[in-house]
Amino acid sequence: MLPYKPAMIVYYCGSNDVLDGASGEEIFANFREFEMRVHRALPHTRIFYFAINRAPDKRNRWDVVDEANRLAQEYAYRTANLDYVESNSVLFDAKDEPLTALYKANGLHFNPPAYVEFTKLIKPVLQRAMMDRKVPATNN
Repeated sequence: MLPYKPAMIVYYCGSNDVLDGASGEEIFANFREFEMRVHRALPHTRIFYFAINRAPDKRNRWDVVDEANRLAQEYAYRTANLDYVESNSVLFDAKDEPLTALYKANGLHFNPPAYVEFTKLIKPVLQRAMMDRKVPATNN
């Protein structure tokens, strides 16, 4: 039994697992378990997988990030009420280098401008989903 019954969930998880040494397959398996639990109890809840970011601090593990994201994207493509949102596009420049100004000095955590960019990505996706479901928008 779930304590809440959300119409939509934005899922961002796995970043710490990358640094802890997990494989892309293990990170994806954790996400898949979450998705299946939610959809068993709430089959109409729409889940948005927000891609794990390729932070500068994780550069030596970007292959793991890419694998977890690829598996999630492929799964979302064939799974009802599951969408994949690519987040890395706003974190890189034209030369495919990280926009380091978006990160704190540790190269892992974000500065406020990164959240502005993420909002630009996710807000229209959620607005379209609310229109599709006819979910009433809040004033927040």
